[in-house]
This record gives sequence, C-alpha cells and structure tokens, in this order.
Amino acid sequence: MQIPNYGQRGDVSINMTPMIDVVFLLIIFFLVSSHLAKQEANVKLDLPVAKTGIDNNLDRPQLTLNILEDGSWMVAGQWTSRDRFREIARQRLTAENGILRVKIRIARSQPYAKLAEALKLLNEEKIGDIVFGVYESRGGT
Repeated sequence: MQIPNYGQRGDVSINMTPMIDVVFLLIIFFLVSSHLAKQEANVKLDLPVAKTGIDNNLDRPQLTLNILEDGSWMVAGQWTSRDRFREIARQRLTAENGILRVKIRIARSQPYAKLAEALKLLNEEKIGDIVFGVYESRGGT
C-alpha cells in the first residue's frame, strides 16, 4: 500500500461517505426492529380483564407469545408451532445471557389447558419471568 504524497498542499481530509452510509443503515435497522416489536402487541385479541395489576416495564428483553382464538400460536407476527416457539425462546434466552421476560397474550375464550401448555413449555426451558397481557378493568366491572 502506497502512502499518499500530499506534497505542498499539506491538507488531509476525511471521507465522510462510509460513515454516513453506516449511520443510514443503523437508522433503517432500528426503524424496522422497532416496528416488529410493536407488531407483536398489536395482534387483535379479546384479552381477559384484570381488576388489579402492574404495568409491564420494559427494562428487560421480552418475547411476546400470542395464543389466538383458534388455539394457534404467534410470535413476532408469524404463526409458529410449539416446537418452533421452544427453539425461539431458547435462542433468545441464550442471546440475552439468561435474562428474558415472556409476555403471554391469550384470548379470553381459550381454556386454561392452552395456557398451561405454554407455561409448562416455559418451565421446561427454565424461563420464570412471565407476564400476561390483559385489559384493565374500568370501575366496578
């Protein structure tokens, strides 16, 4: 590699084009990933109603499982099988150094057996930080 000879000019400039390209790619990446994160919670479900509860603070990595009215499972906007969900949870748990919260959004019409199936699977994977998506009760209803 030849060292450039600037001779009498004496000025050296930095090419900003590669840095600008990288910044634009990062912006696009974060826009797409934030859209997918919002999409997980936007699946329309008739959730159960809770009289009490706490807000789900998002200070931890979170994986959202949607169990729909027909009993099918959905993760990140994609239909998934139980075995595939197990793989996804395992991969996320490893990627997040063992810190993972799973948010379960289950349709109100589903029997407890469907929820128990998901809880059993998470227990087998040693995931104990589980929260539930519910509607907040208004007044005395």
